[in-house]
Amino acid sequence: MKRLFENELSKWKQNGMTKPLMVIGVRQTGKTHTITEFCKEKFEEFIYIDLEKNDNRRKIFEETI
Repeated sequence: MKRLFENELSKWKQNGMTKPLMVIGVRQTGKTHTITEFCKEKFEEFIYIDLEKNDNRRKIFEETI
């Protein structure tokens, strides 16, 4: 399953990343870890924002949606 997920991330990157990446899945399956490792390997820089753990950041998105 991890390999399939990594393939989808690679396709997203190859297609120019013109659309935001939204990953949905069950808890505790390694989504965050896989994405973080992918970004470390494929990009010089990336930003990780955890909206679940930071009320201030979550409020920004709640107000604009």
